[in-house]
Amino acid sequence: MNIAPNNQASKIDKAQLEQVEQKEHEYALIAQYVRTRGLTMYAYSNASKEISKVSVSHKDTVHLKPTFSGLMADIAATEICEVDSRDIHFEALNIKTALRRVEKYQSGLIKDLCNLRTPNRDELSF
Repeated sequence: MNIAPNNQASKIDKAQLEQVEQKEHEYALIAQYVRTRGLTMYAYSNASKEISKVSVSHKDTVHLKPTFSGLMADIAATEICEVDSRDIHFEALNIKTALRRVEKYQSGLIKDLCNLRTPNRDELSF
């Protein structure tokens, strides 16, 4: 029977809790892009030279803020996905066209593999 309290177990628990809390805070907004309807998002890893499909979750809310010149969209995201910042993300119709795009990128026919557009943050006018 162990009567004396074990301080090692409490230290391990605190360290594990701190690790979990740190992992929860590691997720941050890297970038926002406008996607093309009907295309699938893929990720290309330069280290492993592999293509993987990115899973996208849908969000159906948009917040509009009234301003003097009209309404302004506040983070008008309808799709959210968790990505690895080391990968290059791009859109293609299917895996066959994704492979063809990566081959063109590797051969130098196209400069940038990413074909995602940045959002326009200007105000909406009616």
